Amino acid sequence: MLLPCDRWPRSLRSLADISIVIAGNKYDLEKRRAVKEEDALAYAASVGAAHMYTSAKLNKGLDETFVELATRESPPTATPDRCGGGISHQ
Repeated sequence: MLLPCDRWPRSLRSLADISIVIAGNKYDLEKRRAVKEEDALAYAASVGAAHMYTSAKLNKGLDETFVELATRESPPTATPDRCGGGISHQ
């Protein structure tokens, strides 16, 4: 079954070249986890994203998630196309 979130990475990337990091939130509630780790990792890989676990309560993974996003290979700079209103890549 295709969920709305399955379309998000493709939809976002149709607008601009971006890097995506999926944050598995509430890492401190492992026993109540709704998504299996294998499924989360497989999904992230299928959309070309990194996957990181985070917990604001435990202050875990937050900095690492932002560092991962910031250090992923930067895509080409996208700027508005002045003629057609689309995106041109420089």
